[in-house]
Amino acid sequence: MIIGRIGVALALSLWLSLIAPAAMADTPAFDTATVLDVQPVLSRVAVESTRQDCVPATRDSRDLQSLYPGLAAAIEGEHARQVEPACRSVRMTDFREEVSGYRVRYRYGAGEYERVMSYDPGPTLRVRVQVRPGP
Repeated sequence: MIIGRIGVALALSLWLSLIAPAAMADTPAFDTATVLDVQPVLSRVAVESTRQDCVPATRDSRDLQSLYPGLAAAIEGEHARQVEPACRSVRMTDFREEVSGYRVRYRYGAGEYERVMSYDPGPTLRVRVQVRPGP
């Protein structure tokens, strides 16, 4: 029975010294880094739109008389003009700059690092660290 317990103790010791550190090396840990600088990254974006482009067109009263005979008596020789706009749809492409990300410079431990992120992290940044056993 003592040999059985020694065998279990040896197996457990072997597992803790060899297998457990290797399993823990694949498990990430998290820590906090200090943000040193944040700069927005701008991208030029095309914005499509349609607008109505209208130009006033004029029509002489004599043209109106041919279209509307009852109007001839009301006009009685005056050359009144009516303004009718001529409109067309015009496609427009405008460009604007918008923030597409943030270039973040941060310090973790003794090193400084930089990466582009989709959001402004604020004064601190959560970083993933991985501990590996030494040689």
